[in-house]
Amino acid sequence: MTWRFAMAHPANEDVAARFKMKRDGFERLRAMLLEDEKVGQVAPWGVRTMSHGLPQQPPTPEISLERYRLYRLILSDLGALGVTRSDGLGPSICILVWASGWAGDAIHVAVCRFEGDTSPFASDRSARYSYFSLGDHWYGMRDDM
Repeated sequence: MTWRFAMAHPANEDVAARFKMKRDGFERLRAMLLEDEKVGQVAPWGVRTMSHGLPQQPPTPEISLERYRLYRLILSDLGALGVTRSDGLGPSICILVWASGWAGDAIHVAVCRFEGDTSPFASDRSARYSYFSLGDHWYGMRDDM
């Protein structure tokens, strides 16, 4: 018999309220990641860059230690676990706000911004994730369907 102990994931309304209350922090992370075009992911364990897929500890050629610490400070203020960006034009930027489980049993909740005219509903993303609008190209995303 297997037991899984985990906190229940936050309701869509809770994610929306958190986003509304701390929107400036979410916008700041978005702006920073758009500026740092070579950075693909920032988390407590380090960074992943577009040219080096393995986690690295800053400083790296792509990100200074001070910049990494600023990311971590904002993530901490948001109560978030990490931030990622897709590559290419019109990247999506997702800020992970909750996670539970491991590997194939993992469940995630994130706040994502889709740049330009992109939408999570215009691709295969909508088959794997459920989304709810937060306004202005921002969406809550969950993969617990």
